[in-house]
Amino acid sequence: AVHVLGLAGLWYMHTVHFNWATVGLAVVLFLLCHLSITDGVHRLYAHRAFKAHRTYQVFHLLFFSATFQYSALAWAQMHRLHHWYTNTARDPYCVLHGFWWAHCLWILRTPIRLDPKVIRELRQNRFLRLQHKYHYRLAFTFGLGLPAGIAWMWGDFWGGLLVGGFTRLVGQYHTTWSIN
Repeated sequence: AVHVLGLAGLWYMHTVHFNWATVGLAVVLFLLCHLSITDGVHRLYAHRAFKAHRTYQVFHLLFFSATFQYSALAWAQMHRLHHWYTNTARDPYCVLHGFWWAHCLWILRTPIRLDPKVIRELRQNRFLRLQHKYHYRLAFTFGLGLPAGIAWMWGDFWGGLLVGGFTRLVGQYHTTWSIN
């Protein structure tokens, strides 16, 4: 459904209404979301490469939610398991399950149970716990509602929803997944 609606966004821009502001919004949202994956959940949480002020953490958690890639706790846990068990049956993105599994099908799996041994110190962070509890609501709010609401201000609600929401999300998915 995300891919079909992402294509609908391209059709909308080409056929119904092209707006540079909406394209710019989609690009900015893509960059903020991608930063929240690479610098936020990947470097800050999964690898604990640095410490960050709570404002910076909240920024990353809100924009990471817009990527529809589970909660930050679940993502960090899966990423740690990926590093611990690379290319074995316990690797969540293992290519041994096939190319399509490693590329994208892993996202369709039933959400994993959080293992306290893997993410013990992360579970102490109240922002991570809140984002985990409300990650679906935050995903819809920041991933779809935010671009639709912003674009509505210049009269392009549908462009914001389709292009800033779904087309951006398809690009986000495949950019992230291409690494696997």
